[in-house]
Amino acid sequence: MLFVLPDLCPSTGGPVTTVLGLARAFTVAGHDATIVATDFGANGFPHVPGVAVHLFPCLYGPRRWAPQISGFLRREVHRWDVVSIHTLWQFTTFAAGFACRRARRPYVATPHGMLDSWSLSQKRRRKQLYLWTVERHTLRGAGGLQATSEGERAKSRLERWNRSVFVVPWGVPESAYADLPGAGQLARRFPALRGRRLVLFLGRLHPKKQPEVALRAFATVCAGDSSTALVVVGPGKPQYIVGLKRLARQLDISDQVIFTGPLWGDSVREAYRAAAVFLLPSLQENFGHTVAEAMAAGCPVIVSDQVDLAPDVRAAHAGLVTPPTAEGTAEALRALLTEEAFREELGRNGKTLVRERFTWERVVGELTTVYEDIMTGRRHSPAWQIGPVSGE
Repeated sequence: MLFVLPDLCPSTGGPVTTVLGLARAFTVAGHDATIVATDFGANGFPHVPGVAVHLFPCLYGPRRWAPQISGFLRREVHRWDVVSIHTLWQFTTFAAGFACRRARRPYVATPHGMLDSWSLSQKRRRKQLYLWTVERHTLRGAGGLQATSEGERAKSRLERWNRSVFVVPWGVPESAYADLPGAGQLARRFPALRGRRLVLFLGRLHPKKQPEVALRAFATVCAGDSSTALVVVGPGKPQYIVGLKRLARQLDISDQVIFTGPLWGDSVREAYRAAAVFLLPSLQENFGHTVAEAMAAGCPVIVSDQVDLAPDVRAAHAGLVTPPTAEGTAEALRALLTEEAFREELGRNGKTLVRERFTWERVVGELTTVYEDIMTGRRHSPAWQIGPVSGE
């Protein structure tokens, strides 16, 4: 398997976490896995056990322009049975799709929610132009388009671009729910948290994820309660984080809010394990990887109805689903913080949901079946696979 994505920069967010976990899971299942990306934001050469990683110099960061990737793919893409291309709007997506079509090599495109209406509304004119002049070739030429939830499939209207659309969610590694750290481990890293009940917001600090809503909801329910703290974890633009801290002061909760910056590895699991409640009042999430991780750790979740995992959370009784507003989030937060037995019940249900639905082992099994169908022609074969390659 060859996985192509713009970069392996940890602060990029979900796609990087997903591809690293997916590639590792394929190797554990006995498959070869290779990752191709630019070196944008990479601090050193990333090591993923059993996975070959090729990074190429990024000459223009905003579009991850790396001409050497085109040459590499043109020479080498025939080596892989199927190619998995991740995200849109970047040079790497164009280069991989074009190389696959030229070599008549089947590929799968995974938009990661970038065709949802909310995502398309950001820089709308620029995206529409690029979509119809460049990206449509990648989408229509794919052997399949992957949605990670039924919500993404519907919101993104993927069938208008390709009649071979399939839904396979992302997963979490076994370490996410086995051998969990002690609930007090996070306080060793951040002594200000010692002895306090914790509400956790974890993710990229970006307006889409609405950390402002988390702050306002927390202030409504917990302002003045020094025994309860809101832990805000994640990378973000410095100016935006300054604005969040200013809002915390305005809400008179600055002494109850801890901004940790980004956490990685075991410290992330420590955060989930320590939290009484996890919040994600996002305006758009095509899956919600952090939600799955929180549930795997037994942490009850509060998610907005715009998170595409929300129907699963509601059906499994693993958390509360609210509108993406401070009022709705505050109401749910109050309900959970006042009922410890209720939180424990939701936490148990969340762990069960992840083990039954969202493990990498299960995901790799489902994807392997889809990839085999694409390679053997049992799924949609684009015109370029069965006829002359047209100029683009």
